[in-house]
Parts: sequence; C-alpha cells; structure tokens
Amino acid sequence: MNSEVHAVKLDTFLFDLGGVLVNDLDLNYDTSIRIFKMLGKRGFTKEEYLANLMPIQNLYKFVGLNEEESRESERLFKQFMTRGLDSIVIQPDAKPTLETLKERGFEARVGYSISPRSRGWTSIPDWHSHIFRHCRWL
Repeated sequence: MNSEVHAVKLDTFLFDLGGVLVNDLDLNYDTSIRIFKMLGKRGFTKEEYLANLMPIQNLYKFVGLNEEESRESERLFKQFMTRGLDSIVIQPDAKPTLETLKERGFEARVGYSISPRSRGWTSIPDWHSHIFRHCRWL
C-alpha cells in the first residue's frame, strides 16, 4: 500500500444552488404540485415529494407521467419557476461564505444537480440564470 501524501492546491469550490446557496424547496414543491395537477395527476405531500425527488425521473414515475407529459412538465416548470423568484430564500451563510472565498483568492462555481435529462452535475438551467440576476451577489 502506497502511503505517500500528496499536497493538492484548491483554487475552486463547487456549490449546488438549490438547497445549498438558496432555499428553493417550497417553490419547487409548489410548482411541481401545480404542474402535475394541470396534467391531471394526483397531489402528494412534501414528504412524498422529497422521498421521490432524486433523480427527477422517480418523481415522474411516482405521479404517473409518461414521456410526453414529462417533457411538458419540464417546459412548464421552467416557465413557472421564473415567476416565483421572490419566494426563494437565500441561505443565511451563503453570501458571507462566497465573499470570504473571493477575498482569499478562491473561485466559486455553481451547479444544479436535478436536471431531468442529466446524470449528475449539469449546467444551470435557463431559469436559474434568473436567480442569478435576482441574487446579484452570486
């Protein structure tokens, strides 16, 4: 077994946007309920939502969406999320943490991990660019 220790220089930190830098859970949940009801699907509790959210395909299966309905859900989700930005709560330590990292010469990058078509990290969906404009310090 190799016991060598290698120093690694960190210069960038990667943060998930939803649930880490901002609390968008209520907006996500309320938007999902609204869309699924529009598509004729049943409602569900926030606990059921959280239990079936990751990956998003689990939630689609849980409420019984077919592939066409899933695509329509994604389209509507982006549309409705941009309208609800005022309800997003910035996490209390997010801004000071990012400012401290910047002062110390680090870069901070943001990703969003719940893209319906991705596996893992993805670029930020269009509606998240609206969050950046809304939260100018990000």
